[in-house]
Amino acid sequence: QENITLYNSLFKLRQTDKKQRASNQVALSVHHPDKEHGLHILAVRLDENEANPLLALYIADPELSFNLPPEALQNLYGMTPAEANVAIALANGASAQQISERHQVSIETVRSQLKSIYSKMNVNRQQDVVRLLLSGVLRAK
Repeated sequence: QENITLYNSLFKLRQTDKKQRASNQVALSVHHPDKEHGLHILAVRLDENEANPLLALYIADPELSFNLPPEALQNLYGMTPAEANVAIALANGASAQQISERHQVSIETVRSQLKSIYSKMNVNRQQDVVRLLLSGVLRAK
């Protein structure tokens, strides 16, 4: 059934008549036999070529960690290696206490690193750090 849904969604996205398309993108979740959560698929129509439109499929596994090279944050924001690792841990859902335990440092050290991260990223909250990291150009692999 999922295969049919995916096929039909892609077929509709390729329709040449704009009136037959609801939008230029469609999002689906597809079951994976080895995973608790489905894979997320975003299909996007890239052009308005009437004869043979180009589509891009973005596939994400919500169970995978956000693997960002710490060097990228060091270069972009001037973070120290420790700060970059704290920011990445935040993006992966870790709390300050969990980061403290994983990195074997005090919670005060993590809080100090967070303040420095906020300053370097020009934000005020952990949510803002996560939003910037997950929505930025760094997501592309």
